[in-house]
Amino acid sequence: MAKEHLGLKILGVLGILAGLGMIIAGLGYMAVGGALDSVEEPLLIPILLPVAVSMAIIGVVSLVIGLVLIFVGWKLFKEVEWAYWLTFVLSIIGVGMSLYIMNWWGVLIGGLIAIYCWMIMADFREGARDWSWRRD
Repeated sequence: MAKEHLGLKILGVLGILAGLGMIIAGLGYMAVGGALDSVEEPLLIPILLPVAVSMAIIGVVSLVIGLVLIFVGWKLFKEVEWAYWLTFVLSIIGVGMSLYIMNWWGVLIGGLIAIYCWMIMADFREGARDWSWRRD
């Protein structure tokens, strides 16, 4: 049986929690957008309608991203190989973007995730282990 990685399980749980937060935020944006859309004041309609539509769109996008985060977090928790590689690549991209905008916390957190993924990479290389029991 292949070695299990506690760090991947923690990252998976954090991904699931982040996805739940995105879903809650998306539902909140959609609710506020719907509330703004129901304003009956004729003078405010040209101002509030674009804001309401924008908030509803942001809510739907947040909802979709939240669902994807939950799915990837669950697969990372189960240590599925593609979820590991996706996390590794996205953490490196995140470090680069954080450097560009000078977000040092993003550099630190993304860097730690990338370093951890680099350290356990041998378990996820092609043919390194038999991962067939983890495919679900």
